[in-house]
Amino acid sequence: MIENQQHALRYDNISRSAAMLQQHIDELAENLQGLSYCIIATDDGFPIANTPMSPQDAEGKAALTASLEGLGETVAYESDCNDVQAVQIECADGFIFSRAIYLDAEHRVALLLATTGKTKPATILWYVRDMVNKIQAAFAEAA
Repeated sequence: MIENQQHALRYDNISRSAAMLQQHIDELAENLQGLSYCIIATDDGFPIANTPMSPQDAEGKAALTASLEGLGETVAYESDCNDVQAVQIECADGFIFSRAIYLDAEHRVALLLATTGKTKPATILWYVRDMVNKIQAAFAEAA
């Protein structure tokens, strides 16, 4: 019970910002051609905001987001690297891109998106970095 209360308190600020995070996802979806889906999730796998999908898909993709973040952290640790920022997977039909978004010293969320093969990786990186910068600035202003 106490663990659930701590979890709720930890994500209270993030949950209150879900509408703002959703606006950033909507803007990304309007501008990034070839976007298949995009989701922002807590670092432990709960959906916060996403492109249109069923609740079950959102829960599954949020879990994938947390898993990919964890795998990236493990690989970085085993490779003597620090603070994973992003994980990119090149597929035959597109790209999967995961990015940590540090909101402040105590809060982090994760972004996961997939695109078609026609979307250039540099384009994905530019749009994601722009969105992350805007989200971090909004959280800094609110603090």
